[in-house]
Amino acid sequence: MQTYQFYNEVLGESYDSGSKLITVEDLRRVAVLHPNLIEAAKAVPRNRHIRRCLGVDWGGGGESMISYTTVAVVGLCPDGRVEVIFGWRCPNLHDHDLEVRTILHLFVLFGCNFLAHDFNGIGDIQETMLHKAGLPAELIHPVSYIAHANGAMMIEVPENEETHQRWHYRLVKSRSLTFLAALIRRQRVLFYADDYKN
Repeated sequence: MQTYQFYNEVLGESYDSGSKLITVEDLRRVAVLHPNLIEAAKAVPRNRHIRRCLGVDWGGGGESMISYTTVAVVGLCPDGRVEVIFGWRCPNLHDHDLEVRTILHLFVLFGCNFLAHDFNGIGDIQETMLHKAGLPAELIHPVSYIAHANGAMMIEVPENEETHQRWHYRLVKSRSLTFLAALIRRQRVLFYADDYKN
């Protein structure tokens, strides 16, 4: 008997559940909100959330030469649950103007309180473009991923004029992903409906 057959037929579990932080089944279980369409997401009342954030993961072309820059509009509910009400992936490779225009549009459209983005890589350049396009600097929260650290999972790093280090947050990537996966499995993070496409 193959390993996957043992998991599926004897244990009654998806084979990938033992080797991944979250499984496709875990994600489908929390993909219970409206369809991932602008009109459906706009219909979500703003007062349903105490804060809204627009998160950006900058990306470039992979082997397929498709842009991996993705955007998520996230709302924090009064009970601490998080709802991902809209998601967008840039369809064009390195189309920075389209990315900035779309991000600004979504930020205003959904009444976001701040923008968080991955500051590693080209994030500082994109942030400058966002700021020059009209997004106030105090609403932009850069996050730099670090491999591991003792203490808090996320720390604020103040600006240092001597070293030219700018203000940002440092986030322990592995711990934050494990924490997020646990929240998803416990259905404390909900997503727009799964479109079963890609």
